Amino acid sequence: MKILCIICSIVFVPQTFALTHIEDPVTLKRIEASGFSFAELVFEQQRPLNNQGLVGLPLYKSLRDVIASDLDLRASEDSYLAVNMSKKHRLFNKSWLSSAKARFELVGIFNRGDRDVFSKAEHGRCGEIRFIYRLAYSYRYQNRTVYSRLPMTMNVVFHAGGKTQPSPEDCRQVHASWLSTSELRLNKASFAPSLLKSVEINLQSVRWPSSVRTDMGGYAEYLMRVFVRSANGNLLPTPMENMPDVGLIQKNPALKKEFVAWLTDPVNSAAMMGGYGTLPDKFLAKKAVSIALYGSGRAANLPFSQLIEADDFKSMAFVDHPHVMTAASYLRRLNDMSCVGCHQGRAVAGFHFVGIDTDQTHAANRILMASSGHLLSDLRRRKTYLEALSKGTAPELMRSMSERPHDDNGGYGSHCGLGKDRTFKDWTCNKDHRCEAVDTNIKDNDVGRCMPIGAVSAGDPCDHGRISWNTDATKDRMLDKVSRSCGKDRWCLTAGDGFPGGMCFGECSGKKSGEACGNIAVGGFNECLGRGELFLNCLDRHTSPITTRTCDENAPCRDDFICSRTESGAGACVPPYFLFQLRVDGHPRP
Repeated sequence: MKILCIICSIVFVPQTFALTHIEDPVTLKRIEASGFSFAELVFEQQRPLNNQGLVGLPLYKSLRDVIASDLDLRASEDSYLAVNMSKKHRLFNKSWLSSAKARFELVGIFNRGDRDVFSKAEHGRCGEIRFIYRLAYSYRYQNRTVYSRLPMTMNVVFHAGGKTQPSPEDCRQVHASWLSTSELRLNKASFAPSLLKSVEINLQSVRWPSSVRTDMGGYAEYLMRVFVRSANGNLLPTPMENMPDVGLIQKNPALKKEFVAWLTDPVNSAAMMGGYGTLPDKFLAKKAVSIALYGSGRAANLPFSQLIEADDFKSMAFVDHPHVMTAASYLRRLNDMSCVGCHQGRAVAGFHFVGIDTDQTHAANRILMASSGHLLSDLRRRKTYLEALSKGTAPELMRSMSERPHDDNGGYGSHCGLGKDRTFKDWTCNKDHRCEAVDTNIKDNDVGRCMPIGAVSAGDPCDHGRISWNTDATKDRMLDKVSRSCGKDRWCLTAGDGFPGGMCFGECSGKKSGEACGNIAVGGFNECLGRGELFLNCLDRHTSPITTRTCDENAPCRDDFICSRTESGAGACVPPYFLFQLRVDGHPRP
């Protein structure tokens, strides 16, 4: 995918293999320049616009105002919050949403034909095509180009098929074009305003550094909303798929009773167990906040567990379903299907896709792998699904939980069964790993993590425990802390140093097989940012190489770590907030 021809708003993407998505930054830059910028695609503008230009558009302003109001409300709840580094807690600066320095750049296009089961009937059930945009800024300062992305994505979702009422043949042809080995045809006319399904936002709204949360390596909140176009032309919040409104249901006993009845109905429960059911809107929230780090174990990310107990399912007759065999596993499945549960299941601290970095990105701020451990595996399931659609055959609707993708091989960091629930008996580790109770919460005795058997290597956890159970995530604590020896010529960087679960490391001169030499921020980096210096200068002066675990598409990092790109081009697992682009604080003024 190195050559792109642009003719009359039709983009041809030559391909030599079947596609489920487009993530190559060179290809995406050319697609965006052909009329697929955020402003042109969503707001029907004639040219790309930075965020200062966007804010003058009523449709964008309606979306921006909701986000700004959410951030203002969060600020009013915490006197320690600030948009700079002057206070202990850091808030996303809403001014980026209207800044001339900032824009939303295209970082990915995904064919979600596998979402046909969720599509509205009036749109023919062709599934979705998703355009992923990432907030970024760029400007000139002291003869340098200052560029970075920020931890915010816009997921622009269109009904696939190119028309309001596509035929089964239309759907088949759309998906077959992605799987051909000649070229993919992206026609701007296929993404008309009438086919816009939603605009979905995910942004890191709050971050506390590890110096404030020393037991957990830091803390972050990710604000999520879904917007749809209203009759009067605004983008307004809409109920979020399978995200229960915990507060509403808790306050209304009759609604809660109806909620439980719906979940225990045989038809509804079969769809939910299979991973393709959808809750009625009356149960759903219009706003969600997911929590990192240790996301899979945080009570705030388990909304169904805040509302119901496994005993509420005692009337159900569980059989040997591939994904649900007990009441406890049904509850786990439901949590996994919620917005907050999914975004923290084998995710990169709240994201499943962040985009491949361009050469503009500073070497110490560059991501190698744009996809989470969940997404890497799920792309293979999606390909199989698209192949069935392109042939006109019925695909397999059932899907696995996000925390344990369908063809996970039980390698390093995989979620695995601890043997207490028969549902997870097949969540095994490969022959070189064993299942350990690493970083689970105090109520979870079912699922652990696959860790290596034998000698400890760089990147392995060395400072972990069990997470307390508190629906107010700011009050969560790490209990029963355990320190693990890293062995000869290896030392432990603890959660207090910013490494969730701790991380063994060594000198690069002693690098072993399976280890990489990656740069991390060292003493003086945050002080440099606090003085108001450019982050580029701080990265130049205050990073140092150490050994960490190597990573690639076949060997993703463990939870709460991301695969960064080293100077040699190899991958190195580091905590996400050691990459400047994945934290809200320390950036220049918008």
